[in-house]
Amino acid sequence: MVARRPAFLNKVLSMISRYQTPQMAELFSEARRYQTWALVEAYVLEAWQSLGQVPAGTAERLLDNLAQDPLDQNFAERVAELEAQTRHDVVAFTRALSERYPDPALARYIHLGLTSTDVVDTAQNVILREGLAILEGAGSLKGFGLALQNDPGSGPDPRHSCRAHQLRAALFGLHGCL
Repeated sequence: MVARRPAFLNKVLSMISRYQTPQMAELFSEARRYQTWALVEAYVLEAWQSLGQVPAGTAERLLDNLAQDPLDQNFAERVAELEAQTRHDVVAFTRALSERYPDPALARYIHLGLTSTDVVDTAQNVILREGLAILEGAGSLKGFGLALQNDPGSGPDPRHSCRAHQLRAALFGLHGCL
């Protein structure tokens, strides 16, 4: 079962998928999104550990679980099922993560001190950076960089201009409200 999306969004996503390379399709897959969310959670646990707020080894247990039993399409489907019940993507994700790795000592600290936006936006920016690196490696940014060369926030190097835009989105949100 997949979470319900508006019909127009399914159409847009299906149109986009026709033009994705296999590498980009994997990068922007549901499974990869949740893998990245889990890494954000693990790195936050590392920070809490360094402050003495979480028992030593907690982050490592999550990272070990992720390495031994990586989040996959089945996990993404389970999140979708839970999201249909909870109507909240991150709540569904944390519940599915606790089901996948049934360690009460770990589950107690997952998402500690975080908002949904902390996880979702951080992970999205990680994925955008990886996508940008793929495009840079393929030489696909030359035209995009030239199109941005008159933008006052962009440098003359296409890679820097794209990174500047991605960094602005990461710092100020996609709407640049700050």
